Amino acid sequence: MVVVSAPSGSGKSTILGRVLRELPGLRFSVSHTTRPPREGEMSGREYHFVSDAAFEEHRAAGGFLESANVYGHRYGTSRDLYATDNPHESLWIPSRPIGRATRP
Repeated sequence: MVVVSAPSGSGKSTILGRVLRELPGLRFSVSHTTRPPREGEMSGREYHFVSDAAFEEHRAAGGFLESANVYGHRYGTSRDLYATDNPHESLWIPSRPIGRATRP
C-alpha cells in the first residue's frame, strides 16, 4: 500500500492518474466522504459521497480501515477495498486534506 498525502488541491489525483496509467496492477482507492460533491465530481469516481448517518453507520460497523474529520467533513477508507483474490495486487490510497485521523 502506498499513501499519498498532501494539502487539498496540490495535485495528488493528477500524479496518481499518471502512475496508474503507467504501472499495471495498481488500483485507486475511492474514499467515503460526507462533504458535498464539487462541480464535475461523481460519486464512486472521486469519492463515495454519503450522508453523516450513512458514514456513522458504516464506521460503527467496523467498515473503515481509518477515518478522519477534516474541515468539518468526515472521510474514510472502506475495508471492502482490500478484499482481493490477487496477493500481488497493490492499492494506492490518495490522502484527503491533511487533518487528524482516527482509527475505527
